[in-house]
Amino acid sequence: MHEEAEDMTGGLVEVATDSARGGFWLFLSEFVSTVFLAVGSILIARLLGPSNYGVYSITLSAPIIIVSVIGLGINQQSLA
Repeated sequence: MHEEAEDMTGGLVEVATDSARGGFWLFLSEFVSTVFLAVGSILIARLLGPSNYGVYSITLSAPIIIVSVIGLGINQQSLA
């Protein structure tokens, strides 16, 4: 009985370690993605100028709204 408890504890520690490692990589990838999006937006704004960036933003607003409504908070992970 004592050996079973040790096996379960070792398994839980392994699951916790894997979860922490996965959480770290998820956080890091989200952070890097956000940084790239921010830098990209700044570069596009600088290249287009205020007037053209406004047109660009308005052009992108319709697809963004449509995708948001279609998703309704359901992400791809919950569908798999």
